[in-house]
Formats: sequence, C-alpha cells, structure tokens
Amino acid sequence: MPIRWSRLTGSPATTASHAPDSSSSRNAVAARREASALAALRERIEAGDRPGADIVVEGSDTEHSPAAYAAAGATWWMETMWGAMGEHSPVAAAEDRLRRGPPT
Repeated sequence: MPIRWSRLTGSPATTASHAPDSSSSRNAVAARREASALAALRERIEAGDRPGADIVVEGSDTEHSPAAYAAAGATWWMETMWGAMGEHSPVAAAEDRLRRGPPT
C-alpha cells in the first residue's frame, strides 16, 4: 500500500530540466547524479520502517528517461508541462500529451 505524502518528509525529486544551466551535457551529468541519489534513497527507504514507499519524480519525457528513474527506484513519473501554460491552449497541450500515451 502506498504511503501518503503527508506521512513523509521531503519533497518530490525534480529532474535536471530545472537545473540553472540547462545545456544537454549538464542535464546528462545531473541526470546520472540524480539517478544515483534516487537509488540511494530507495535503499534507505527499503532499510527503514516503511519499505516500499513511493518515490515521485517530476520531469519531461522528451528531455529525460522515465525508465532510467524507474530503474533507480522511482515508482511514479509526474509529467512536467509548465511550458504549456504559455501556449494558446494549455488544455489542448495536455490532450496532445495524453494522446502520446505513457512515457517509456
């Protein structure tokens, strides 16, 4: 059974797309660092008193690999669509993303 957020401390993991320097090489290095930190977090969770707790990662599947985060221990992927807020129709942007289906 997933542990509800209110019972945990911390915040959702944020992907490299939010790094101050968003160059692709910086993102690749940051993504490897984040995956390593995520794996360490998963180990601490499993060794603690709430094994199996969910780990949520936020990002864009066009910039990051949800599968890599899942392999490191993430259990939820939260698709970031902050850029859609500036589009003519944020609802249409969300519908387009839904039509693409689940991230890989």
